[in-house]
Amino acid sequence: MTKYIKGVTLTYATQITILVMSFITSVIIVRTLGASGKGVVALLQNYFLILVVIFILGMSEGNIYFLSSRKYKHKEVFANVLVHTILISAIFLVASIIFKDWILSTFLRNIKAEHYNLALWIFPAFFLFLHTTTMLLGHHNIVGFNVVTTARFTFIMVFMAVLIPKLQIIGAVIATVAGFLLADIIGVILLTRYGSPAIGINKGFARNAFIFGAKSEVGLILAQLDRRFDIFIINLFLAPTQVGFYAVAVAIAEFPWYVSNAIATVLFPEIAAMDKQRAYQFTSYVCRNTLFIVFILSIVLFVVGGFILQFVFGPEFSQSLNPLRILMPGIVILSVNKVICAGFSGTGRPEYGTLTAVFSAAATITLDFMLIPRMGIEGAAIASTVAYTISATTGILLFSRTANLPLKEFLIITSEDIKRYPEFYRKVVARFRNA
Repeated sequence: MTKYIKGVTLTYATQITILVMSFITSVIIVRTLGASGKGVVALLQNYFLILVVIFILGMSEGNIYFLSSRKYKHKEVFANVLVHTILISAIFLVASIIFKDWILSTFLRNIKAEHYNLALWIFPAFFLFLHTTTMLLGHHNIVGFNVVTTARFTFIMVFMAVLIPKLQIIGAVIATVAGFLLADIIGVILLTRYGSPAIGINKGFARNAFIFGAKSEVGLILAQLDRRFDIFIINLFLAPTQVGFYAVAVAIAEFPWYVSNAIATVLFPEIAAMDKQRAYQFTSYVCRNTLFIVFILSIVLFVVGGFILQFVFGPEFSQSLNPLRILMPGIVILSVNKVICAGFSGTGRPEYGTLTAVFSAAATITLDFMLIPRMGIEGAAIASTVAYTISATTGILLFSRTANLPLKEFLIITSEDIKRYPEFYRKVVARFRNA
């Protein structure tokens, strides 16, 4: 347990560091390019990040599962990762050039061709990043995972600070690509410590990773659409300036998710090595404590969000306050589902996470088209909160039935849980000092 708490603490410390750097990066973009520039950068980044999740076919999840369970050797997984990255990236780049005009008239309306052409390179850089970081998680190398993740955001922040004042949006795109590429280099170097890649691919691993990933692929895609689809609908019906206002609201609202993200990231490989009953009990413990912590953080953010928006981003971003507050209940409830879905994946049932995403995505798409044209970015926030609630409710019911546990077991924190917080804190601090 203490090992897990240490891993979560390290990952959360990394997430907080990332949050600070992301916040600084957003301020740089907003203060230099304005709300419209922030909207354009958000559209480009999210478009290609969503496509990576689609084209990776869920195989990054297979990296974690098969390395953690030791069903395949490092060199086999490493070789497949490199071949997969090269092959899919080549196909994607060719297709993106062929269909460029159509893409710029639909999904990326209001985006200049020169920005799009440069942003294409976000795809292969992020594709490899996702593969290398999930391999590190599969090896339970939490330190390495956090080093590579932090490096990515550090490089992007520094490059943006240097390049945006000179090159504007082009500088932001170059900074994004360069940040990923340098992080990729670090990730590959760390992976070579476990051995070089094999010569040729292991067809058995490729097949099994695809089968395993297929169970969660739809869910991963829908989860990304659930979180990011609204900015494309805002751009379709409104303008990049409104995308910028909404993107800032989302970035601040998601701060409590850094807790659940850290917990879920470490939970997946941890329980992949446990028997199912122990995994269910551990997941329920983690789930109720995550909900409690995220709830407290969300209350604080609800109160101080207006101050952050106006003081840091400027008075015009007061338009982001209502969407920010509307998003908070959905952020709280979905934090539960993040942990539950990590538990499903770790016990070999990623398709349950997919099911939660199906209902959520259907609600998101339907409500976005209904509410955004009428209510603007506040309608987008309402759609997201409703969708998050549907997703979490589905996950909660599935987990309760699968694990044969009452709802209170994984939703209601106990006095014993709270009493253990000081003890865990002391152990974690002591281990970090010894390290």
